[in-house]
Amino acid sequence: MGLRRLLSQVLKGEDVDLMIIARRTPGFCGADLANLVNFAALGAAMDGAKAVTMADLEHDKDKTMMGMHKATIVPRGMALGMVSQLPGKDETSISRKQILSLLDISMGERDAEELIFWESEVSSGVSNDLQQATNLARAMVTSMA
Repeated sequence: MGLRRLLSQVLKGEDVDLMIIARRTPGFCGADLANLVNFAALGAAMDGAKAVTMADLEHDKDKTMMGMHKATIVPRGMALGMVSQLPGKDETSISRKQILSLLDISMGERDAEELIFWESEVSSGVSNDLQQATNLARAMVTSMA
């Protein structure tokens, strides 16, 4: 079932934008989208709202998946915090400058922990970030050499 049809089944606020929701939910199947709309509607009803807003949809999307455009230090599942970005557009290639920017982002949590807690107190929570940075750097060196 499509997003337009799912949202037609609930009263939605004027701020609801199908294109933004679609861009912020990459990889969601029909069932995921149905859950998103249903939980957003439930949340809006529990808050006493008459319509589902973008804020309701964003909140419940974040519960399902980190929205690709936020940073949090609040634990989400197995992660102690995370940074995720919203893709600007579908891309089939990436520039060296973009890869270096992604590396900076991947290393941000480790740098933040080092600044706050000193180098001796950096936690194992950054291990996934370090692995992503390693994979990205390896891909850059092998594919852009």
